[in-house]
Amino acid sequence: VRPHAPELAEWYRAEGYWTDRLLIDFLESAVRRFPDKTAIVDDRFGSITYLALQERVFRLSTALYQRGVRSGDRFVIALPNWHHVPLVMLALGYIGAISVHMPVLGREREFEGVLRVSGAKGLVVPGCYHGHDYVSMIDPITQELEGLDLKVSIELGDAKPGWLDFEQLLEEAHTSLPDPDWRPSPDDITSVLFTSGSSGDPKGVIHSANTLGALNTTLAPIYGFGPDDVIFMAASLGFSAGLIHGPRLALFLGTTLILQESWNAEQALETMAREGAAFTLFTPTLLHDLLESDAFAQYGPRLALQLILCGGSNVPRHLLRSARERLPDTLTSVIWGMTEGIGSSCWPQDTPERVTETDGKAFLGTELDILGLDGERLPRGVEGELIMRGPQRFLGYFGRPELDDEVFLPD
Repeated sequence: VRPHAPELAEWYRAEGYWTDRLLIDFLESAVRRFPDKTAIVDDRFGSITYLALQERVFRLSTALYQRGVRSGDRFVIALPNWHHVPLVMLALGYIGAISVHMPVLGREREFEGVLRVSGAKGLVVPGCYHGHDYVSMIDPITQELEGLDLKVSIELGDAKPGWLDFEQLLEEAHTSLPDPDWRPSPDDITSVLFTSGSSGDPKGVIHSANTLGALNTTLAPIYGFGPDDVIFMAASLGFSAGLIHGPRLALFLGTTLILQESWNAEQALETMAREGAAFTLFTPTLLHDLLESDAFAQYGPRLALQLILCGGSNVPRHLLRSARERLPDTLTSVIWGMTEGIGSSCWPQDTPERVTETDGKAFLGTELDILGLDGERLPRGVEGELIMRGPQRFLGYFGRPELDDEVFLPD
């Protein structure tokens, strides 16, 4: 990995960007403060409180450990927007195993690539999703891979040799209390997030608890979010934006996360209005669908949204202007960023013109510069190569050190 320079790490800690807290620490904090509060509303499997979530996390972590999952092992998560995504992440966190995230809509090529590159010990997928049989698709691939010992499916259906149903795995746990000695360091590798491939072949981006956590600590204070600010997430948890600003942000704040399994604009409007959602993140297509929905006239005036971040692809400026007109009390901003960890968005004090015509300012703690062809620093307004560093910066590409050499500069 490519660690941050010691003097930068010291500064990030002093500023509170790095908290040295694991995701499981935020879960435990939420359970202490409000155990009966709804942690997740899952439109497929129902809602779950923070205490009930912790109980399932404890049981799953011990079941995984009994099945041989250990610190440093990689475990692929490819699921729809179900509560099982944070559940598995947290359970792996208690063991010190590494969550490997990929979109559920991947097919044979994508699964084979991720499983091979990551050297996964296990994986969890849906049994069937949108009419597609994931177990039958993936099973031939897994037969050719060494070390892939644990194959888990949610709602497996008919028994399949070599596969475990998720609930069956939970029932195997002999105890529901993880061993404290399993806990990793906040600077250990905690996650590998595979990029969307927009700039080439998908790459496994390495993060620690501190670098991923910094994407919450450097964003949430800008908007004043707290434990009462409900999050609605329809963006896929298989990509970094949905994962970081959905379950990770919700656990960081101790708030309620509402997950939508499959996009439906009318359902999204009704749910956000009913639950009082304060924040969401959309792709441009989802935001356009929302604003143009026949249900907007009914539910739009009832929305309590403080912030909509829009990204994942190029955001048309007319879409931002339309959002400002139709949701005048909501800040709708571009969010620009990379799985590698640096990002920007507009802030509440920005003028309407800045919000609709720019990509905003970098997250807190981020340093940006522009280089010319010969490596010289260029002034603002001159086109060049963007370089950046900050507490959110990733630690390298998994299993591909040659890519690290291409993107990292000497400190």
